[in-house]
Amino acid sequence: MEDIYIALNEIRQDIPWRSLFLGVSVLFVGQVILRFFDWILQLFLEQLKEQQKVYNFRKFTIYLYNIILFIFFLKIIKVDMKVILGAAGFMTLAIGFAARTPISNLISGMFLVSERPFVVGDVIEVNDYRGEVISLNLMSLTMRTLDNLMVRIPNEMVIGVAVRNISYFPIRRLSLTYMISNRESLTRLEEIFMETATRNELALDEPEPYFSVTEFRENSIEVNFLVWAPADDFFKFQSEFPKEIHRGVKQAGLEHVRSEIEINSSHRYKKNNDNS
Repeated sequence: MEDIYIALNEIRQDIPWRSLFLGVSVLFVGQVILRFFDWILQLFLEQLKEQQKVYNFRKFTIYLYNIILFIFFLKIIKVDMKVILGAAGFMTLAIGFAARTPISNLISGMFLVSERPFVVGDVIEVNDYRGEVISLNLMSLTMRTLDNLMVRIPNEMVIGVAVRNISYFPIRRLSLTYMISNRESLTRLEEIFMETATRNELALDEPEPYFSVTEFRENSIEVNFLVWAPADDFFKFQSEFPKEIHRGVKQAGLEHVRSEIEINSSHRYKKNNDNS
């Protein structure tokens, strides 16, 4: 017991208590200053529109400040920095092998933030997911899908695939394909489409709607109608406008007009019945 007491006493005497107390005090005061600085920075940056850049800048500033504060703490307690740098070199090598995926996500996140193919609030389609971008940080992308599910996608999986930014441009085009019998009037069908687009408050006059014949078949004609709408209301327009077209065709007495969706569904139904 006496030997243990002597050893502990020697260790206690070797510990630089004054420097250690000063270093801990510096860490505590530094964190208080950091919280105050972050609060001031947040108030100042809230006025900017680029919230994603604000978020990334705040995180980078906090990380850099803590690293500098910790190095200052090591200096105060008189730790040999050569030993620390040597150990850090070995740790960096080990962490580099163990954390290849996080590092890849980090680098990919830096490219996404700088290139900006999309920002928070955009509706995008990536990796078979479609939804609104909730956040984009240096490690991952978070989306809210159209059925209100949260999806987190690592940046490494985003940077290497095609990304469709649905809300990048202010307007979008709706393309409708119909089949009309040779016995029906193409001119009357075009008038119905144009009148429906004129009545619809979401359909844009510029670019103006466009009606075209795409293919002549033995007993039918394939036509295509293009109409533009604001991107913010596109899903509502995509749902309502074909219904208005359908009502207009029925009211005009055109019985042999079918949409491409109806034709495909009918073919699948007949195929299933044949198999049964």
